[in-house]
Amino acid sequence: MTVAVLAGLVVVVVGVVWLALSITSNDKAATSQVPTPSAGATGATEWSMAHAVESGGFSLEVTSIEDSLTSLTGDDANLPEHGQFVVVGVKVTRTASDDGTFMADRQALGLPDGQRFFNEPDSAFLYKGTRLGASPIQPGKTVEGFLVFDIPEGQKPDRLEFTGEIGQEPVMVPLG
Repeated sequence: MTVAVLAGLVVVVVGVVWLALSITSNDKAATSQVPTPSAGATGATEWSMAHAVESGGFSLEVTSIEDSLTSLTGDDANLPEHGQFVVVGVKVTRTASDDGTFMADRQALGLPDGQRFFNEPDSAFLYKGTRLGASPIQPGKTVEGFLVFDIPEGQKPDRLEFTGEIGQEPVMVPLG
């Protein structure tokens, strides 16, 4: 009878350890998820979102990605020079203890072939009336807006290059 009780106790302990490890593993998976593309019904790519990344006293979270746009305003007044717009919705939080300025024009979208395209703050204003531009942010505060990139038609970006403070190396946010 003692061996059976001991064996049962071992099974319970192993089960508890397995459960604890799987919960920890799922938490890590949730925080390291990166956007991955899938084909949408309209031909545009549907993306899943990434966790927040940090650079130079700022945290950036991708909230949406819309690609294959041929106009930002629904008319021919603002056509992309390179072929299509990719719009990335972001939340930017100041994580440092002092005020800082988020420089939207330093953010880049990268293609698999190595090309980089920088955000166009004026185009973001046309898209949804929001302009991150050079946004001063107080500690702990968050701003939301859009980064707009003009890239060659038919291309799918593979990364967002997020730069917090001037002089910081960009943090690569994989997009697919």
